Amino acid sequence: MKCRGWQQLKANAKNGISMAVVLCVSAFFIAFAAAILYTAGLVTAQSNQRLKEERCFRLAKSYAEVLTEELEKYDTRYDTNGNVTGSGTFYAFANKFLDDDKYLEYNSDYKDSTQYHFVVSGTDTSELSKGTLSDQNYGNLSVTLKKEQNTEETQENLDAITNGGTLKADESGGDYTSAIRMLENTTVRQYILTVEVTAYYKDESYTYTTEYTRAERYPVSFTCAGQTIVWDSTSGSWREGNSGGSAFTVPVGTDIVYKYMKSSPTLCKFEENNLYQEGDDTGAAD
Repeated sequence: MKCRGWQQLKANAKNGISMAVVLCVSAFFIAFAAAILYTAGLVTAQSNQRLKEERCFRLAKSYAEVLTEELEKYDTRYDTNGNVTGSGTFYAFANKFLDDDKYLEYNSDYKDSTQYHFVVSGTDTSELSKGTLSDQNYGNLSVTLKKEQNTEETQENLDAITNGGTLKADESGGDYTSAIRMLENTTVRQYILTVEVTAYYKDESYTYTTEYTRAERYPVSFTCAGQTIVWDSTSGSWREGNSGGSAFTVPVGTDIVYKYMKSSPTLCKFEENNLYQEGDDTGAAD
């Protein structure tokens, strides 16, 4: 009896151990399955997050490229008939933005009042992710503009454009063609325009920034001894009033005064600064 009891006790002990092992293994697989489900949930959430980020990036970048295309489409503000080039386009508005004094130059100490935000009509400004586009599940857009003086432009050029200058009668031996051509070909890059396109989609946003320099040239007008004069390169002489006017002789020792006519540039184009093109994930939008 004692032997059988001991054997039964040993068998029960083995069964207990086996059951404990089975229970432990089962618990392990249950925990492992839970971990898989949790990880899958995280992967799905991260995947959805990346999809939203990618959507914001592509929307911001593609719209920025559209604006670049509009800015670089034109290289003069007026056509040969004096009509505004690209009326109603971003090109025309960008020029107005740079020239109009009501738009202040950007100042990092006063960011809120020196950068200008534009949103799609119908946008809820208290929650920028909501608007006409987001109602159709496309996301939403805003554009921020900043203008700054181009510190790389020479002060000499800026002063000449603003104040004009003089040509002396003996500077070119009587032939002013080269001197006038040089004045007319003076290119001034006074302003830098920064365009930030921000795309919003649900709780994500992304800002794509591009910087442009505006290059301009202007026609030049001349006066001498109170008389408006025009250089006729064909005959190599000055004319009074216009090219069909009477010949004008510059008095000895009298300067010819020139002014740049900034209101009617012969060249006006935006040049993208490729070194300053970047994206910025700005996080959730409110």
